[in-house]
Amino acid sequence: MKLTPALFGLLAFAATIEAIPSPRDTKPTSGAGSDASIANLKDKIKNVVVLVMENRSVDNLLGGQKIKGLDNPINNGPFCNPINITDPSLGQACSTPRNFDSILNDPGHAVYGNNFEFYGTFSPNNTAIQSGELKPIMKGFVQEHLRTYGTKANASDLAVQVMNYYTEEQVPVLTAMTKQFVTFNSWFSGHPGVS
Repeated sequence: MKLTPALFGLLAFAATIEAIPSPRDTKPTSGAGSDASIANLKDKIKNVVVLVMENRSVDNLLGGQKIKGLDNPINNGPFCNPINITDPSLGQACSTPRNFDSILNDPGHAVYGNNFEFYGTFSPNNTAIQSGELKPIMKGFVQEHLRTYGTKANASDLAVQVMNYYTEEQVPVLTAMTKQFVTFNSWFSGHPGVS
């Protein structure tokens, strides 16, 4: 099995969390967190499977999942991006459900493309990012997608591709998985871009 950067990061994160000492000085003798409770839980778990998706896959494939707590378009949207960040008069594209047999034009994952998608510029100020002065606006996805593929596809189709998502009915296997297993989309990468 190839250890991808995302999987390696997830394993490192899990190991770090495991190593953090409990804020409690003593372990409870009964109830949650007790030796008996932990033993009971471990006795029931046979396998742990971690399915990691890159950000666009989560937005596209899990965008219509209605499970509580998932930050996605169906629960917290619609999310909109301007067609052009510097010219709002060109309008915007907003997330809506739409099925695709295949998305032919995958959004760019190069660092400069991610910079534009997140910050609206190809070269954001790293010092401002680190200090918290510059925060991601997440408004450059449509413009970057149009810049990357505008000569190969219709602009309206490109905007829909980068913003829309599948409904629960359109992805029944993933829907069943989200309802039966822990699902979250608050994983953050320290390395935006290709591996």
